[in-house]
Parts: sequence; C-alpha cells; structure tokens
Amino acid sequence: MVVDADPNGSALGWARRGRGKLGFSVVSSWEAQERGVVREFANVVVDTQGRPRGEGLRRLVAQCDMLVVPTTPEAGSTETIMLMARDIEELGGPAEYRVLLTMVKWYNRRAAQARRSLEKRGVPLFRSEIRDRAAFATAELRGLPVYEIKGKGARDSWADYEAVGREVTG
Repeated sequence: MVVDADPNGSALGWARRGRGKLGFSVVSSWEAQERGVVREFANVVVDTQGRPRGEGLRRLVAQCDMLVVPTTPEAGSTETIMLMARDIEELGGPAEYRVLLTMVKWYNRRAAQARRSLEKRGVPLFRSEIRDRAAFATAELRGLPVYEIKGKGARDSWADYEAVGREVTG
C-alpha cells in the first residue's frame, strides 16, 4: 500500500490515471488515518512532501522500520538532505534511514560528487541509484508501474528499483 501524504497528491493521481492497474493500493493520508486501512497491509510506503518537519517527521521516524529519503544529486537538494539527516538523528527513534539518489543523469558526475559529499558528512546512502529515464514519465502518464512499460529503458528502470529493494530486504 502507498499512503499519499504529499499535498500534491501525485501518487493518487498516478493511481487514478491507471484505473487500478498499479498492482497495489494507494490511499490518501486521511483515509489511512480515519479508516485505519494501514493495519491491513504488511508493507506500507508513505509518500510525503519534500523534507517533512516537526510532528510529521517525528511520527515517521517513530512508526516506520526504514525511512527512504530520496534526493536528486543537485547541490541544493543534497544540502537540504543534510539538514533532514540532522533532524532525523536528533529525533533518535527506532527507524533506520538511508538516502536514495534519484534522477541520476548518465552524462554528468553530480551523483558521484553528491555521494562523496553526503558520505563525508556521515549520511547513510543506498549503494544503488535510480537513473533518470523517460520510462518513468511514460509510466506516470499511463498510470502504470514502470515494469509494465515496454523497452530496454523501462527494464533498466525497474532493475534500478529491484536493486534498491534488495538492499532494503537484504
């Protein structure tokens, strides 16, 4: 299940466009709280706004097993992630967290630079990265998971997420 707690509602929009073809449930944060549907699922992903703070971040850290913090490799994004890492560590909670570099472009070195900068500051990172591919935009437009899109780019996109999944469960 995915709980769309982002005010933009992008996960709900993706699910709506796919008309139930995503292969998993997507609910609003209101529905998750009011109806208690989260208890029905073994695995729950909460899609939040960028850099949750205060009570929202405290609840996430207290209630989850693994906090995946996605970021692009641009300097402004990695600086924000360093602030969020500090916030998470100050809260202390039981959640393990790791940063996931996303939208990594094959033709530049920003991801390697971002990785070195974050590692130097002690921020835990996934070894895997999510490369920037057109297949993701196609999947979102069609309301499908990327593994349902045809072509090598889509297969490689899904392979990136499978690698992250192995790190989470391994």
